Amino acid sequence: GVAIVGTSNTTTINGAAIYNDGDTLDDNGGIDIGATGSVTFNTGATGIRFNADDDENNTGTITNDGSITVTGGGAGGVSVANDDGAGDDNLTNQGTGTIDVQANNTLNGIDTLTNSSTSATAIQVGSGATLGFATLNSSAGTVTSAGTLDGNVALSGAGTLVQNAGGSVDGTLSTAGSATFDINGTTGDATTEVTGTVSQGSTGSSTFAGDAGGLVTVSAGTLTVDGASAFNDGLSVTGGAAVVDADLSVTGNTLVDTGSLTVNAGDTLTSPVRAGSLGGGGSVTVNGVIDGALDVENTSTFDINAGGSVTGTATHASTGTSTLAGTVGNLNITAAGTVQVDGAAVSNGLSFVDGGGTLAVQAGASYTATGGPVNVGFDAGNTGSGTLSVADTGSVIGNIFVHNAGTVDINGTSGDATTEVTGALVLFATATGNSTVAGDIGGAVTVNAGTLTVDGVSEFQSSLDVNAGSLVVSADLGVTGAAEASGGDVTVDAGATLTTATLTMSGDGALTLNGDLDGDLNITDTNNTVAVTHALNTPGGVTGTVTQNNANSTITTGDAGNTQFGTLVNTLGTVTVNTGTLQLNNASSNAGTMNVNSGTAVILNTADFTNTGTFDLNGQMGNVSLADTFTNDGGVVTLANNLAAQYVQTGAGAQTTIDGNTLVGTGTTGATMAINAGALTIDAGQTLTYGALTLADGATMTVNGSMAALTDTTTNINGAATYNDGSALNDNGSINIGATGSVTFNTGGTGIVFDADQDNNAVGTITSDGAITVNGTGNVSFGTDGDDNFTNQGSATVALLNTSSVSDIDVLTNSSTANGATAGTTAIFLASGTSLGFTTLDSSAGTIVSAGTLDGDVNLTGTAGLDLNDGTITGTLDNQSGTAITLDGTITGAFTQQGAGTQTTVDGTSSFGSTVDVDSGTLTVDADTTVTGATTVDDATLTVNAGDTLTATGNVLAGGSGGAGTVVVDGTIDGDVTAQNTATVTVNGSVDGNLQTQNTASFDINGTSGAAPAEVTGNVTQAGTSALNTLAGDIAGFLQQTGAGTITVDGDAIVTGLVNIDAGTLTVAGGATLDATGAGVDVAAGAFGNVNATGEIDGSTTNAGTFQNDGTMDGVTNSGGFTNTGTTAGVTNSGTFTNNGGTGTVGNSGTFDNNGSTLAFSNTGTLTTSGTITGDLDQTAGSTTADGNATVTGELDIDAAR
Repeated sequence: GVAIVGTSNTTTINGAAIYNDGDTLDDNGGIDIGATGSVTFNTGATGIRFNADDDENNTGTITNDGSITVTGGGAGGVSVANDDGAGDDNLTNQGTGTIDVQANNTLNGIDTLTNSSTSATAIQVGSGATLGFATLNSSAGTVTSAGTLDGNVALSGAGTLVQNAGGSVDGTLSTAGSATFDINGTTGDATTEVTGTVSQGSTGSSTFAGDAGGLVTVSAGTLTVDGASAFNDGLSVTGGAAVVDADLSVTGNTLVDTGSLTVNAGDTLTSPVRAGSLGGGGSVTVNGVIDGALDVENTSTFDINAGGSVTGTATHASTGTSTLAGTVGNLNITAAGTVQVDGAAVSNGLSFVDGGGTLAVQAGASYTATGGPVNVGFDAGNTGSGTLSVADTGSVIGNIFVHNAGTVDINGTSGDATTEVTGALVLFATATGNSTVAGDIGGAVTVNAGTLTVDGVSEFQSSLDVNAGSLVVSADLGVTGAAEASGGDVTVDAGATLTTATLTMSGDGALTLNGDLDGDLNITDTNNTVAVTHALNTPGGVTGTVTQNNANSTITTGDAGNTQFGTLVNTLGTVTVNTGTLQLNNASSNAGTMNVNSGTAVILNTADFTNTGTFDLNGQMGNVSLADTFTNDGGVVTLANNLAAQYVQTGAGAQTTIDGNTLVGTGTTGATMAINAGALTIDAGQTLTYGALTLADGATMTVNGSMAALTDTTTNINGAATYNDGSALNDNGSINIGATGSVTFNTGGTGIVFDADQDNNAVGTITSDGAITVNGTGNVSFGTDGDDNFTNQGSATVALLNTSSVSDIDVLTNSSTANGATAGTTAIFLASGTSLGFTTLDSSAGTIVSAGTLDGDVNLTGTAGLDLNDGTITGTLDNQSGTAITLDGTITGAFTQQGAGTQTTVDGTSSFGSTVDVDSGTLTVDADTTVTGATTVDDATLTVNAGDTLTATGNVLAGGSGGAGTVVVDGTIDGDVTAQNTATVTVNGSVDGNLQTQNTASFDINGTSGAAPAEVTGNVTQAGTSALNTLAGDIAGFLQQTGAGTITVDGDAIVTGLVNIDAGTLTVAGGATLDATGAGVDVAAGAFGNVNATGEIDGSTTNAGTFQNDGTMDGVTNSGGFTNTGTTAGVTNSGTFTNNGGTGTVGNSGTFDNNGSTLAFSNTGTLTTSGTITGDLDQTAGSTTADGNATVTGELDIDAAR
């Protein structure tokens, strides 16, 4: 209990010092225990202080080369710190010094405890004792502890820590140099053997049994878990080796990087294990159990030996090579390394080979996938790659699934004791790689993508389905069960044989048959494509029946020699003979598509061949003679060479296309073609040559090329034919278009030939009872020599549309009764800008509607109709039809009309380039019309409607052939009008020219006097005998009558020129006024003049004939006989004048009988009066006799006579 206080010097103990409970050594310098010294601390309840640095100047150190013993078991213990609790004294145990903290004692307050003592008992801590320090650095000797090392322990050099049961390190534990530790504890009890981290960094071998609170790290040497342990913060092996020789539980991950981890047989490591995750190349050897996942990365590896197992997933994410002969929960290869199966390996879960890695089953080894298939090349992104290889006598027990770029390489011997794959082999839809098989597959083989190559003799003991991707048979392959390509490709290489009862091609794939198929080939009904190709110069084929029932499948033979099929039944799909020949050993049929290419042939062992599908002949058909019939029943046929048979097409939807120059027949003998249904198409630039052709009702024909008949036979069109620009039909007999037939010409810059007389023997005739439509801008030639006749009959129609044209017709005969007004409803229809060329058009029925050009002479008879709408007739037009026609346009030739019921109406501005001769019927001008030649109206009627003008450059002659022609002018005739015989001319409008009537012809002029224009702008001459001439209107020229007829002015009229009545009678009806003030009226001797009561003549009248005036007249000069009961102006009389009315001044040198009244009277002739002279009577000669009461109101001057 004595306190010893020293100075700054050192307390040296070389003897035996004993400190009892409560003692204190406070030194300010150092405490040095020599090699012969010993310090014994007898502790008690108070404790002992042994302080070398009481002044806390950091210079106090306790050095021990002797021995320090802590005993007594007192609760106070020993502290090397001063009484303020600070523990900054360092304690060095060196030489052969020893420190013995006996059971239940405490030595603490040490900052750094350095041990370099080489003693085997350098430091001992008894059970229940505590040695406290901040850090224990031990580089020699042995530290043995069954108590508590309260601080961090760092072992270096040759230092050793032996920690026995009940001991603990309350801090970290590390080794360096060759130092080792041996931790012996019990996991799960109250003691944590190391509370901090454990770091094995020395080259020595350490052992551990118990619990570690911190991370356990192995960076060098060996750490062996030799007793049940728990690492509560993970295990990291970055070098050296970790050996699990007892059960070990690791909380967190077990990381192996560069070093190695071994789990011995019978022991279990409970932890997920990751190797190489820090970039190193560690290794994991499993002879026992890893209860968790195993993940090797970078270049790290694992070796799971027989009896070893991984309960979780063994992930091989490494580029290294690992081995597997044990059991894993799952196997996942994710990098380009290799896992070699060198024993009886088992995966209880899923198996994945990915990331470019390899699972290699060695010879004699097996890989059993009990929990799921072996997935090769599978990852979540569908971008995996990997390889599963199986060596000869190796096997996979289970199923194999191949994905993405994954592949399998199975190398076995078929038929030996080993089945290389007991389960199914499936290449999934994502597969892209090329897998190989040699040996036996016990389960179903399915190829959904990628390529599976049989490169050694193999047997698929179950079924085969190539759903997509490819199967390449490079060696003999037998398939025990069903064999199907449901969408993928199958290739049988030369020299190889695929043996199966039936190979069914049911999907989108191709069979390339360079070798043989021993069995049947069935191409079933799908919507995909199957191609069967036989390679060049490699004979082979199908021994059984080839049945194709796939709408989109194809069979192509490409053998320059002879490809043989037992039987071909092509229900659907395509068969192509590409080169050489296809020999069919039994009767065959095509309901799909069959192509016989140029330079090839089809050899048939029977003469029967039925096509109900599509047939393309560019080569030859064997065993088919000209006497036989090739029937296309609802199929599609393409011809481009020679078919030596009669050709019949039936069935709805049937199609025949000529896509190359084709002869139906042989040599110069053509066979018949009967297109009874469907369509016939001739491609541009191609020629179809035949004997005769019939296109039935309901069938169609499209001609882009040429048609040529070899003999004088007939081309019959009862269906719908279309000829496009550049096409041609050259027949040597005739062309008949039936009532149900139609021909459509689509013209262009080249033109179309439609020739029924190609050999020009003048027997070519085109007859139509159907419909012809011409479209486009080009021309259709009906006979290039121009001698073809064309008959349009029945209810046929011809329609020229756009700016098309038809030419080279000799005689066009139309008897069609079609009477519509539009294209397709009328017999002949020409749109504006079109042209129909012929020598003569004879139409006896129906209607011609033309806004185009009728290029030739047109004759209308019977009930033929014509409606010319701003059209042109370049020749003559002869209308003898009983149906009214209308004209609007140009007729360059003569127009003639005859027949009592004929009617022609000009309903649009028109011109006639020659004469118009209307012998009978009616011609009505309802629009402005010009006639270059003479217009003759015989026993017919010409009517010019109001508002319209007939410009008659050659004048108008009515009744010229003795007929009773009638001309009615309600509009204007610009030209002279002459009426002969019994013709009549009625002018309600105007005649811009002269008007003349002859014989018994007459005129009737009706207008409004004084209104422009004059009803006749020229002269009117009545040279006939008709008494029916009437005038009520104006004449700008003279009015002359030279015939014995009568002119009656029955309304107001103005005659600008002389009214000259040389013969016949002029009568002015009552109420009418004849204004002749322009030149007067002259009635010649023998002629007669009458002015009826209320009638009037304005202007002077000269009469040498006989005149009766009951109306009103201007001055009269009379040298004939004149009787006046009306009123006249002045009278100059040298003839006989009887006045019963009133006159103006009279100058008489003739005979004047005045019974009425006159004005002044000058007489040199004979005057008899019983009336009144209201002026002078001046007589210079002659005589005056009052034969009754007479009155002279003026001067009576008788200068001579009496």
